[in-house]
Amino acid sequence: MDDTSRLFRVCTDDEAKSDILEALKAYGDRIVDLRQRGIFSNFIDRREELITSGVLTPYFDLAPRKRRAKPKEELTEQTAAANSASAKTRRRASREKAQQLADIRSEAKSAARPTRARAIADAANERGLTTTRGRPWRADTVSRLLRSYDDERQIDDHEDG
Repeated sequence: MDDTSRLFRVCTDDEAKSDILEALKAYGDRIVDLRQRGIFSNFIDRREELITSGVLTPYFDLAPRKRRAKPKEELTEQTAAANSASAKTRRRASREKAQQLADIRSEAKSAARPTRARAIADAANERGLTTTRGRPWRADTVSRLLRSYDDERQIDDHEDG
């Protein structure tokens, strides 16, 4: 807080001022007096009467919380877990997009329409489908994703058979 004296100036009731002061005491070790450059709880008892009477106009700010440093191994494990979860999510999204494009390709084949990457990209864009990053489809991204999709399906078919 930059100026807690506003809290006390508005309040005309001395008892209410004391109540506000008591409430602030709970956070005294986290409030810093910017003018005095001291922690609120260190000087509050001796200046309580001056603050509640409005004579003293302290300026306060919350002191930064001290964070406990995590061991490097723990951080490395957390990073690895986050990377793994992120990769899994991206793969799932990629497979879903590839399946949508494969469905468009199948529909085009059955209707005897062109199945070139440019035609599939145009059809996907007409349907309002976008890449995983929300961009319109281009022929090169369609080609790359369908090639990966087909390779993955061949591996699955080979493992099943």
